[in-house]
Amino acid sequence: MKKIISLNLLFILVLLISFGKQNFLLAQQEIKLSLAEAEAIFLQNNLQIIAERFSINIAEANVIQAKLFENPEFVFEQFIYTADDGKYFDFGKQNVMQLEQLFVLAGKRKKLVSFENINLEIAQFEFQELLRELRNTLREKFIETFYLKKHILVYDKGINYLKKLIDVYDKQYEKGNVSLIERVRLKALLLDLQTEKFELEKELIEVNKELNILLNQSEQTLINPTLNTEIHSFLFNDETYNLLTKELAKTPQMQIAKKQIEADEANLKLQKAMRIPDLTLGLIYEREGHLRPENVGLYFNIPLPIFNRNQGEIKVAEAQYYQSHTLYQFQEKEMLNELYAVYSKANETLKFYHSLDTELADDFEKLIEGITLSFERKTISMLEFIDYYETYKGTSLQLQNLEKETILSIEAINFLLGQNYFRVVE
Repeated sequence: MKKIISLNLLFILVLLISFGKQNFLLAQQEIKLSLAEAEAIFLQNNLQIIAERFSINIAEANVIQAKLFENPEFVFEQFIYTADDGKYFDFGKQNVMQLEQLFVLAGKRKKLVSFENINLEIAQFEFQELLRELRNTLREKFIETFYLKKHILVYDKGINYLKKLIDVYDKQYEKGNVSLIERVRLKALLLDLQTEKFELEKELIEVNKELNILLNQSEQTLINPTLNTEIHSFLFNDETYNLLTKELAKTPQMQIAKKQIEADEANLKLQKAMRIPDLTLGLIYEREGHLRPENVGLYFNIPLPIFNRNQGEIKVAEAQYYQSHTLYQFQEKEMLNELYAVYSKANETLKFYHSLDTELADDFEKLIEGITLSFERKTISMLEFIDYYETYKGTSLQLQNLEKETILSIEAINFLLGQNYFRVVE
């Protein structure tokens, strides 16, 4: 009995160790990516992009379907029972065979094919638009992750400094060389830093989740981004702005709005053509009919457009055509205003960034070590140390945020244009 219990305990212990190792391995699934590598994975793996490609396939299939002719129809009529001789299914007696074909008039098929071809182009531009939006989200989240990790490093450095100081102060407190107030104040500052770092780590988890979705990665994957930033003094002037406004016409949004006008115009032509009824021609063969032993006839069928001349659908198509014209003007006006806003913001942000002393962060890195040492040696007071450290932390985070905002402001122009017009990150 004791042997069985021992074996069971050993088995449980092995399971716990295996589970612990598995959890450890899951926690260690970290991949280091450059922005170019992330975009390559995104283009290959993103499920929304893969799904949207099927919209193009659907539009292509609609074009194929629009080109097809109507199938001919064959009708065979046979009496089940003939009363004169009492026979069932007597194929030697009276039966009728009929073959007919529908002919679409007024160029409806050609107009429908034209309409579906434009819809295919719209589907292709909508795919480009989705790609533009998702790629922009990827780049934003990638940049955000990079700077969140830089923020956390600032806190890590401060936390490490404070932990070392607290260890020293704990020993000095036991000897009666420092007051309880100083010791508690340092621990309170440490708690503040750890709490602020904790909030950043929670934010990092959320951003990492979105990156995993965009890259179609496992939920346990941790993305560790590497980023090369080159914030040049880009030439922002009237000539550059005029060039950018011309680029707006090439964007997927404007192309979709333009193609929608063409699609509504094609639909209007199609709906007007629907006023003309279609013609059905047929051949009929009758055996053992009422008049002759065999009869062969030709017939045609065409509806008379007396009441229904497709008036309602034509009015709908006209309204959609004028609506798409108005929406195109709105889209153009909205994008011009958006371009002016993001261009102006990028211009001002870039000027402000280049007016800053970029060596300030390096100076603070050197200064904080000296301040920590001075505090240990009691050459500066507790209040002075805390003040210096808060200034160091605030300045470091502020400079990082300004750099991030400058990059994102330039990226906003690239996003609007759908291309990397200004290269600022790689």
